[in-house]
Amino acid sequence: MLRNLLLLLFLPLYLSAQDTLVLTPAMAVTLALEKNPALAGSAIMVENALAGMKAVPDISPLEVTYRSGQLYSDENSVYLRINQNFGSLPEHINNYRLAESELNKDLAGHELRKKETAASVKSAYYYWVYQNNRLKLLSAKQRVFSGLPRFAEMKYDSGRLSPDSLFELQSMAADAETRLAMCLADVEISANKIRMFLMSNEELVPSMASLPLYQVDRPSDTAMYTANTLINYYRKLLEVSSASVRLKKAAFFPGVSLGVINQRIKPYEGLWAWQLGITFPLFFMEQKAGIRQAGNMETIAYLELENRIFRTEKEIENLLMELEKIFRKIMYFNRYLLVQAENSEENAKVQLENEEISYLDYIKIFDASTGVKMQYLEAVDQYNQIAIQLEFYMD
Repeated sequence: MLRNLLLLLFLPLYLSAQDTLVLTPAMAVTLALEKNPALAGSAIMVENALAGMKAVPDISPLEVTYRSGQLYSDENSVYLRINQNFGSLPEHINNYRLAESELNKDLAGHELRKKETAASVKSAYYYWVYQNNRLKLLSAKQRVFSGLPRFAEMKYDSGRLSPDSLFELQSMAADAETRLAMCLADVEISANKIRMFLMSNEELVPSMASLPLYQVDRPSDTAMYTANTLINYYRKLLEVSSASVRLKKAAFFPGVSLGVINQRIKPYEGLWAWQLGITFPLFFMEQKAGIRQAGNMETIAYLELENRIFRTEKEIENLLMELEKIFRKIMYFNRYLLVQAENSEENAKVQLENEEISYLDYIKIFDASTGVKMQYLEAVDQYNQIAIQLEFYMD
């Protein structure tokens, strides 16, 4: 079992000599933005919206009518009519505005998805680094605890250890080995999450050896957590709904058609006439119902925008408070607990070498020191995840 664990532990080192990609956070984000299918899909939606703008105005096809025969008398006559329905000018204008609103909405959605993808990749990357650092601590703990079963058996055989104490020490060693195996799986799972963003099966190694505090990328010193990219998308949704209402109302305006007629009725030839037509809805119930439905959708979009603005403001406030709280905890670890844990572990190692303490006492001190380091790593991971969330709301 231990041999398999060690093989798994050192497998990344072996693979790094093969075909392994040493990945930085910036590389991960760049590759994800290039290869992510969701982003490719949103880019296609933008292209479709742009094509929709070019399709406005949608003029009806030219209508050509030709008649020949005994139309007006027993003499053969010819009737040629060319007619073009231009539709309603206000309807064409509002169709264009709706298409423009759809394009702006899709552009805002594409920018939002890019930002969401970048934040998700950074979150996954720093969690991956966190799991790799947990692996280092648990590997060191497993190496130290690996001697516990033999130590416990020797003590038990000599009569200096009770059965309950024997079982306790054996359980501690088994727990250390189990936690290491679980962490190995967590490392691979977190690496697979990165691979999903990159659409790649490459072996990956993080460029970071230790887990640093995440530094929020601020475009300027005065930049604030405004969530403009997120809120702008919901504003564009409202604009689309408003444009839909205006388009429905434009259906009340009359449409215009223009035609020209040429006739030959013996003995007369070259008879020309002009035709001007106006179309307008005779029944208004359907149009009124459509306007009411579009107006309801506009109200829903407005309420969603207001709700999103309020909720985002409160979420940013909470994240800032959480970040400050965890930062204080990390500072406490740096100033006191980590220093104390390191000193205790170093002193215990020296005392063990000088036979001033027992192996069991050293195990307990080492276990306590590892526990403090694990808590510190967990606090840094929490800080990083919150900082990355906050960065998402930066502009």
